[in-house]
Amino acid sequence: MMQVINKAAVKKTLAHTWYIYPIAGVLLTFIWMWAFQSFHQPSAHQKLNIFFATEVRNKKFIDNIQNKYDKEKLRQVDYSYSLPSVTGYYDKLRIAISNADIFVLTEEALKGFENYADQYFLAFNENLKNTYLVGSTDYLQIKEKDYGVLLKEKNQDSWLKSYMSFDESQNYYIAISIASKNIGAALDNNNTYYDNALTFTKHLLKENA
Repeated sequence: MMQVINKAAVKKTLAHTWYIYPIAGVLLTFIWMWAFQSFHQPSAHQKLNIFFATEVRNKKFIDNIQNKYDKEKLRQVDYSYSLPSVTGYYDKLRIAISNADIFVLTEEALKGFENYADQYFLAFNENLKNTYLVGSTDYLQIKEKDYGVLLKEKNQDSWLKSYMSFDESQNYYIAISIASKNIGAALDNNNTYYDNALTFTKHLLKENA
């Protein structure tokens, strides 16, 4: 008798809770996929985000530079761009300030950060200049510190000209986020591994660097 009652109770329970099992299956699948993707996602030290204050017509130069790296050292490079003259530029720049490692900005745009440069951008000291910016002599100085290194001089040629639509009336500078996870050598002179932002800048400054 007890066995019959148990079977009946089980059948009754299943009849009222059947929907839980497919939901549990979906949840388990989602958890497994999330764990798999999380495990295979690049770490903060293996990816870069770049913001360009000019139109990027062809991203091949980014791919070419990334190919110079060991595949495990730099696994992902994302970028965004917006022209200073278009609506929405400041919204995109505001987003970039919170997540980009490298900025390519006009001189005017970089000077606009005059009162906040030390909060957002890395100041290039002599160690960084001698290690990553060899050959560069033109910097944008704000309050006696160099926060931008000249990438493209106005009315002058550049190896990047075929990839980006530069405004020839503007100077363009590279600035690096002080919050980047890829400026190891700037934080510790002996840290030459977590320096993707610095080495990428080096390649941008010179095609064959």
